[in-house]
Amino acid sequence: MKKMIRKIYLVFIIILYTVFCYIYATDGLKIQLANKIQNNFYDYIKYEYSPVSTQLYIIAIIGMIVSGLIFTVCSTYKIYRYIKKYIQKKSLRIIAVLIFLIIVILFLHLCRNYFVNVNMPIGEEM
Repeated sequence: MKKMIRKIYLVFIIILYTVFCYIYATDGLKIQLANKIQNNFYDYIKYEYSPVSTQLYIIAIIGMIVSGLIFTVCSTYKIYRYIKKYIQKKSLRIIAVLIFLIIVILFLHLCRNYFVNVNMPIGEEM
């Protein structure tokens, strides 16, 4: 039962991370798109916009950092305990954990870029 709760917890953290990434990526862009539709001569310049709510923007950044760190620490600790059973040499353990840590960071990057871009409205890019 504990293992199932841990898996649900990690999935919840990933969903939370994706939600914070979505808030971070779309804050302010909806207003820019509304202005673009109203004014045909408006040129949208990528990465040059001001967010609608700076507080929401800061909350999204902090939420991304905290949820990403929680997922990284929990999953790395879980895999370290698993690796410790099967690998006797300490240097090989460290290398295996570092490889897994790189995989986790790439997974978070994939969540941020792929899942958020799929769910963003048409015309927005991250």
